[in-house]
Amino acid sequence: MVTIRSLLVIAMRDPEDALISRLRFRHLELIRSLGATGSLHKTAKSMNLSQPAISKALVEIESSFGFRLFGRSPSGVAVTPRGQAILEGATLLLNGLRHVRRAALHAERRVAIRMGVTPFLSDLVQFQPAGAMTMKPLFKEGLAVVAAVDHPLARRRRVSWRNVVEERWILPQAPSVVEEAIRSAFVSQGLVPPRPWIESMPPVTNIELVAAGHGISAVPSSLARTARERGLISELRIEPKGQLPPVSFIFRSAEAESPAIRALSRVLEARGLLQKP
Repeated sequence: MVTIRSLLVIAMRDPEDALISRLRFRHLELIRSLGATGSLHKTAKSMNLSQPAISKALVEIESSFGFRLFGRSPSGVAVTPRGQAILEGATLLLNGLRHVRRAALHAERRVAIRMGVTPFLSDLVQFQPAGAMTMKPLFKEGLAVVAAVDHPLARRRRVSWRNVVEERWILPQAPSVVEEAIRSAFVSQGLVPPRPWIESMPPVTNIELVAAGHGISAVPSSLARTARERGLISELRIEPKGQLPPVSFIFRSAEAESPAIRALSRVLEARGLLQKP
């Protein structure tokens, strides 16, 4: 039973500690389900709870965070900008729990290596205690600005950032390394970064949208090269070129000697991507 005294004790703690003490994995599943369905009714049905119970739990969750995660309307619920960040984090934590269980079940049978990236990976690394994460740069990836093959700018020998500021941009939703790189490129030239005409995360999808004439985009140079060789798009000769942060091998420092990390390190060393210690 939650008493006034227990609530006061929680309120006096560090906000993150108080949040951890109040949230449960069931709450994360509720957030994930609401984000997927946009419906209190469907979420209640999938979690085998009543709709009033879901509504009450959502109010408690939002109270724990201190802001609204979902906007309410007669047609359902819609995730707020802050709620989107929480939704992504909740999904990551739930997937992590599933991976932990699978890793435990297969611990004596094989070594599993799972690789991936999240939109807030840089924040994840930034807010870890000093030395908690190890980051080893592997290689640099260029940033290419691409347009349809018949785009007027595709015929120019040189394109400036001022030439493309009024174009219809197809960019990933912030935060993302590509969106940040484009923003920095415009700011470095004294220009106000344009707002995306279309927001789309997958670079392959963005290349397809560009090829169909829906706008211009920025993608990693390796992907642009492949699409250009297939005759799908043109790469604009823009100067100065935008820069992406290096592709890096990031892992928890405490797991540096784990079989999975050591196995992947050997593969990267054999390919010449990682220097031997």
